[in-house]
Amino acid sequence: MAKVIFELPKMSENCKECVFHSGVMKTSITLNVSVRCPYCGLENIVPVDIDGRFIPKQIVTCDIDMGGCDRDFVIDPRIKVTADVYRIEGV
Repeated sequence: MAKVIFELPKMSENCKECVFHSGVMKTSITLNVSVRCPYCGLENIVPVDIDGRFIPKQIVTCDIDMGGCDRDFVIDPRIKVTADVYRIEGV
């Protein structure tokens, strides 16, 4: 299971990465994600590019400089959005 270790960057007014699709502003974001190697268990930091709804699978090499096994494995990144729901009372 991957976990995001950095938050999404804030968009500035003069963002150079902003693109308009069908009248909706979209942007390309790179997140650094922590993933555990399935062979040796080392947590690797992997940059994942998010450019729309489809996020492709990615081949990652376990970081030997951090004490990993230098073996390749595949990650299948997904984004999950959750929302808290609150009642409005006293209106």
